[in-house]
Amino acid sequence: MKLEDKKELAKTIAASNIIPAELRGKPADVFVLLDLAESLNEPYWKVINGIRVAQGRLMVTAEFQIGRALSSGVFLGTFEYERKKEKENLGIRVKAISAQTGEPVVGPWVDLKMAKADGWTRNKKYQNPEMAEHMLRLRAATFFIRLHCPQTTFGGMTAEEGEDVAAAQAVSYSATSSSGVAMIEAKAQNLESNNETV
Repeated sequence: MKLEDKKELAKTIAASNIIPAELRGKPADVFVLLDLAESLNEPYWKVINGIRVAQGRLMVTAEFQIGRALSSGVFLGTFEYERKKEKENLGIRVKAISAQTGEPVVGPWVDLKMAKADGWTRNKKYQNPEMAEHMLRLRAATFFIRLHCPQTTFGGMTAEEGEDVAAAQAVSYSATSSSGVAMIEAKAQNLESNNETV
C-alpha cells in the first residue's frame, strides 16, 4: 500500500466507532498498526483488534498471540489444555504436537498459587472462579508460546498481563499510600501533643 493511501486509511479507521477506544481519533497510532500489519502479513483489522497500547507501548492480546502461534505451522492441530486440581489450587498447562517431530510439546504449569504470589488475582474480575480459570489458560498459553515459538510474539507482556500487573500495583500503591497517610497523621498528632505540653 502506498504511503498516502495508508495515511488516508488510518484517518478513516481512526474516525470509526468500532475500533478499540484507545485508537479512536488517533490516526498516527492507527497508521503504525497498519504498517505493523503489513510487515507481519496479517489483515489490518486483526492487528487493530489484537494489539493494545498501554503506557506508550504496544501490547498484544493473548488471543492474538495464540492465533499467530497456531497459524505459524510450528504445531499440528490446536492447543490442549491440561487441568489439575489439588485442594484449592488449580493448575493449567498447554500441550501441543510439534509439526517438525510429531512429538508432544509441553509447557509449564501455571496455577492459582503462582497467580496469587504474583498479584494477578488482585484484579477483581478473578473473584469469579470461571474467569480465574480463563486467566490461567491464557497465561499457560502465553508461557508455552514464549518457550516453544517465541518468533511469533512481540516480547514483553500481553495486554492481559499488563492489566493484571497494573491492578496489583494499584492495590499495593493504595495500601502504601494509606499507610503513609497514617504515618503522617500520627507524626502530626505527636507534634501537636508536644506543642501542648511545652
